[in-house]
Amino acid sequence: MLRRVAVGACALTVMVGMQGRARAQQRPAACGSVQEHFRDTVIVFEPPSSFTICRGGSQQDDVVTGRPVYFQVTPTAGSSMFDFRVHGQGNAWSHTGLAAWQEQATRVASGLRDLEHAGVPISDIPVPLDAAAGASSPLRPLAAARARYAGDVPARYLDALHAVRGEATELPVIASVVRRWCNEIGAETASRAHVETALHARCAGPELKEGALDRDVEAFEGEATLFDRARDKARDAMVTATARPDDANGVNEAVKALDDARRAASGAVAAAHALRESSRALSRDVAELRVALRSIDAIRPGVPIYLSTYAGAGNAELEIDATPVDIAAAGDTQVHANVGKTTARFPVVGRHFVDIEAGLGLSGGTPLTPYVENVSSVATIQGKPVDELVGLALVELEPARFLWPDKPLAGLVRFPVLALPLTRNPTQNFFGGAGLGWTGVGSIVGGPYLQYALTLRDGYSIGQPLPAGTTIQGATAQELRVGYFVSASVDLLGLFHLFVPGHSSAIDAATGKEK
Repeated sequence: MLRRVAVGACALTVMVGMQGRARAQQRPAACGSVQEHFRDTVIVFEPPSSFTICRGGSQQDDVVTGRPVYFQVTPTAGSSMFDFRVHGQGNAWSHTGLAAWQEQATRVASGLRDLEHAGVPISDIPVPLDAAAGASSPLRPLAAARARYAGDVPARYLDALHAVRGEATELPVIASVVRRWCNEIGAETASRAHVETALHARCAGPELKEGALDRDVEAFEGEATLFDRARDKARDAMVTATARPDDANGVNEAVKALDDARRAASGAVAAAHALRESSRALSRDVAELRVALRSIDAIRPGVPIYLSTYAGAGNAELEIDATPVDIAAAGDTQVHANVGKTTARFPVVGRHFVDIEAGLGLSGGTPLTPYVENVSSVATIQGKPVDELVGLALVELEPARFLWPDKPLAGLVRFPVLALPLTRNPTQNFFGGAGLGWTGVGSIVGGPYLQYALTLRDGYSIGQPLPAGTTIQGATAQELRVGYFVSASVDLLGLFHLFVPGHSSAIDAATGKEK
């Protein structure tokens, strides 16, 4: 093997390369995972913190206003173990009240456990004073019985019994509601197989069967009631025996009553053991039910959900809440404490199609405009050129914006361009054409120039004396003449923002509203 190190290294390199390519094939690019709403904008979130804007299978740098935007979680290893939600959206988790019942069921189970383990060490049991008189004391058997009773039924036992009996009666009600939820949402969790399987297993538990918890609660309450009666009888008998220590029968009856009360307390503990297991299972049932309810409207990996359609440009902020499914089964305090937030920020670009600019143009290519001037005291027809600068206000359409509204080069071509003359009669001078420009800066435009002006009639020419008895109106007529123009203009809004920077709005990506 040592003699073939080079060959082994080459093989290892090839193997690593093949594994790398295999991983690349198994884990496609973020935009490649988008199947639904392929032509729309989809923000793909790859846990734990990667966001990609996709449109038409390609990665984009921004989102365009007026278009629906979707959100999708990429299916990755472990993504099904988290509950993903868009922070602030309408499908945010709302409380169902099950957490309170889960807490109550857990508290009952804990209380029952305290009840079962409520005994005190023997060293902590006090020795009654009446037992110190020696073996001849008639109350010595009573003191021994009292010590046995106090060892099994201390004050902690009575407190635990009282607390549990007050809440155990609610357990059958909780079980009834859980049964109804199990019947209602079984079909709703089909989209999440692991949730459906776990919920089905919990809903089939023996503690949820009709009447099961009722029987356990009734058995426990029956044993607790027997203990109450035995304790009252023992207390009365003990008071009587203490008052009449010479009555041997009374002392023996008190001893027997204390032992009976101790055995009744043990019976209540035995009944509590079965109820404790049922209440503990019920607590797990409620926890699993809460997970199932949260999963109904939660985001499923690979399935896009509608996010928003933005009306205005600005900077959007998207927050994603990620809660581990196991933590989601716990109480509300733990859920809020373990929610992870991931934030994405992306620009929203407005749909800009028209530019309004102002500039100077040079017109030409039209005949001279005739007029009459005295030359050597003779009225002579003269011509005035129109090849001169003209002030223009231009309205320019950016046609490529309809296909690529967010691309900078989409504003390069301007067609059509309509220009309104500011220094000539706008009812007799018309400018239109096409050009090149840069959004927010300016443009260069050229095209035909139409002028409605005087032209010489046939038989008249420039430099000809005006015949006697003829006016310039008789020698001319109004006609539409065609020429050309070339102009250079600046974007008025861009010029304004050059001195006054524009305000970029902060947008809540979940709702599309300005923050």
